Amino acid sequence: NTICLADFWLLPPITEPIFKSVLHQANLRGSNLRNNFIQNDGCRQLAKSVPTLKQLKTLNLQGNLITSEGVDILLSTPSGLEELEELNLSQNPLGNDSLRILERFCSSSAAKSLQQLSLSNCNLTNLYDFDLAFFQLSAIDLSYNKLMNNSVRKLLTKLNASRLKELNLSYMQEYTSADERDTAMTAEHITSFFESGTCEKFRRIKLCGCH
Repeated sequence: NTICLADFWLLPPITEPIFKSVLHQANLRGSNLRNNFIQNDGCRQLAKSVPTLKQLKTLNLQGNLITSEGVDILLSTPSGLEELEELNLSQNPLGNDSLRILERFCSSSAAKSLQQLSLSNCNLTNLYDFDLAFFQLSAIDLSYNKLMNNSVRKLLTKLNASRLKELNLSYMQEYTSADERDTAMTAEHITSFFESGTCEKFRRIKLCGCH
């Protein structure tokens, strides 16, 4: 059972009755709300339904103008999302402030089933020491951010090369002519990462722009 309402430009006044309608839909397993610009108000409305969606496994909120405030509202729900396996927050202006919120969620029992996390083009520049359940993930997308070299190296030490199936790190850094030495070091860390596990489950690897 899946709701697919992608690309409809559903602004908050429109989404309120929609999200009310999914209350207590205990058999709902997927929700695709990609590119609807629901914004933080839409997250507030959706959060009211989350505790009743006991079997929700996929939540796609890509391209909805959601900030860290909206993520906090949605992922701070007292209960719900325990069965969530895929979370897509790509193309939202989350910024680094969202990382603490995401770590709190990913380290809780609510994210015990999380396997796929997409944070492409989310205005991330530094992952610091936050751990978004990286070791348990089978798919991660951090493409089109502007991460510092140190963040990329730390990330690669936390991912599980024996578990991952999909890895997208394309265009995740912004390089200048002064970055050649750091670029070489990043390449070494990527190589070391692939050598750290069996890599037998990999199906898709994207490293475009990782010069």
